[in-house]
Amino acid sequence: MGGDFNLAGIDWDTGYVPPGSSLKAIKEYVISIFQDTGLSQMQRESTRCQNLLDLFCVNKPSLVKTIISIPGISDHSIVLADCDLKAVIIKKPPRKVYQWSKADWQQIREHTVSYANKFLAIAPTRSANANYIDFKTYMEDLLNSLIPSKFSKYKPDLPWFTTELRRLTKRKGRRFASAKRARSRKGKNSKRWKKFLDLEKLVRGKIK
Repeated sequence: MGGDFNLAGIDWDTGYVPPGSSLKAIKEYVISIFQDTGLSQMQRESTRCQNLLDLFCVNKPSLVKTIISIPGISDHSIVLADCDLKAVIIKKPPRKVYQWSKADWQQIREHTVSYANKFLAIAPTRSANANYIDFKTYMEDLLNSLIPSKFSKYKPDLPWFTTELRRLTKRKGRRFASAKRARSRKGKNSKRWKKFLDLEKLVRGKIK
């Protein structure tokens, strides 16, 4: 949001209106509106004589790369802002996740017992650092060979999508699958279908 607000004398770095300033109540009211609606006033250079009258307000200051005043066709300078129209999302690299529940624990025990006997026999003849490297190498090989793994998928962070909404959405999916099975046997008037529709309505209302 931008334009000529004609409110000179405001310290926009602190949101302070000096005592004795003209239209002080109006200026403080405008500042309170910006604060209540989450707007940040980005323009800092004067736009007429030595007064900052033309403002440029945004709700995502990080998207404003540069903002300056340039000569205009009237007695006001033009506010020229260079902004990103789309937020830059930094994607997290995929993370390796071990699936411990699918591990072959019997084989792991056998390998570990065999390795332990060999390690304890030779450990007294080596330095602590050599023993550490040998043990670390064994553990890494064990993880990569006997424990299944997969890479995590990137999920954008949605602050509004809370833990409660995530759980309700998953529950809605389970109820839909159950209702779909019941519908094929009893038709659309089954109790399971009604429970699904009730939960779908609840989730839709919470997301709004």
